Amino acid sequence: MGDFDDPDEMEMSWTTLDAPPPYAAFPNLERLVLQAGAFQLGQIALPRLRQFEIRTGGLTRENLQAVLQADWSRLERLVLSDEGERHVSVGE
Repeated sequence: MGDFDDPDEMEMSWTTLDAPPPYAAFPNLERLVLQAGAFQLGQIALPRLRQFEIRTGGLTRENLQAVLQADWSRLERLVLSDEGERHVSVGE
């Protein structure tokens, strides 16, 4: 979600993903990449998710808390990237 043709040419912090989290609509989702300057993760319930990546202009405390409390028992890879400045990757 929030895909850009050339993210290196885009000022990500100016973008907003203003849509409800898609979790209930896609319970069998295995990979999710969210890319936007601002968004709300809400309560993450994706038990089949294996890869989750956030590319953002700023990770809020609320979104970080949502990541820490997420229901994703099969998660193998987690990537949190803050507009190229900070990058945390866990897993493969």
